[in-house]
Amino acid sequence: MKTKTFILLFTMLSLVAFAQSKANPDDAAIKKSLTGFINSIKEKKIEQGVNYIYPKFFTVIPKEQMTQILTMT
Repeated sequence: MKTKTFILLFTMLSLVAFAQSKANPDDAAIKKSLTGFINSIKEKKIEQGVNYIYPKFFTVIPKEQMTQILTMT
């Protein structure tokens, strides 16, 4: 009984560890987008930087207001 419990526990921990180490295929796209956003803000190209923001975000804050906020910052 101890052996079965140990094997079950070991299998469950292995599955959890494997699930955590899976690479996300969207990581490269996210990194590229974030880098583009940061570089455009550094270069004071605020309008270009705002274009990197997720479009549904502008239902919360209008695009013009976000541009103003980033310009003031």
